[in-house]
Amino acid sequence: MDKLKLIKNLRKIAKDKGLALAKVREGRHEIWAIGSQRIQIHRHNEIQEGTAAKILNVARRVQPDQRGQT
Repeated sequence: MDKLKLIKNLRKIAKDKGLALAKVREGRHEIWAIGSQRIQIHRHNEIQEGTAAKILNVARRVQPDQRGQT
């Protein structure tokens, strides 16, 4: 999956939950946050389909009132 498409999907998931998607930091991976949930994304332009699916599943499980859990 194209990384930009993955980020777009993450933004939609966050918006549907009433939360914001924000880039926290960059390194070997980009760290993004939906609410207090941190999500690691490889810095490649293409993300393997299985990896992208797992990232999206983590994002879908985020609860709007979730605090301090990783």
